[in-house]
Amino acid sequence: MKSTGETCRFTVLRDGEVITVDVKTALYRNIAINHFENTWGPSYVVLGGMVFTELSMGYLCEWGEWYHHAPRRLSHLAVFGKKHHLDEQAVVLSAILLHKINKGYNNQTE
Repeated sequence: MKSTGETCRFTVLRDGEVITVDVKTALYRNIAINHFENTWGPSYVVLGGMVFTELSMGYLCEWGEWYHHAPRRLSHLAVFGKKHHLDEQAVVLSAILLHKINKGYNNQTE
């Protein structure tokens, strides 16, 4: 078992030739937040009657079996999305509140 920052040596077959490759381990930071592991709960912001929230596993679980029923783009981002910066996060438009300022937007999906 290696710790973050240590080097792993791999022997691979590349272009018909066996070579040795050294790879430095890194912590994989998924872009979807796992609210099941924190105590502060989801955060959100309401702007002009539109509700934005973090893409989280809790949010995806609102679809039940989310990997089958959640929008494909969100599922793909949750599984394969990777943070490029520590403070980066995925944000989704989760609801549009009924209000005259949002006229014409209240039937939007995905």
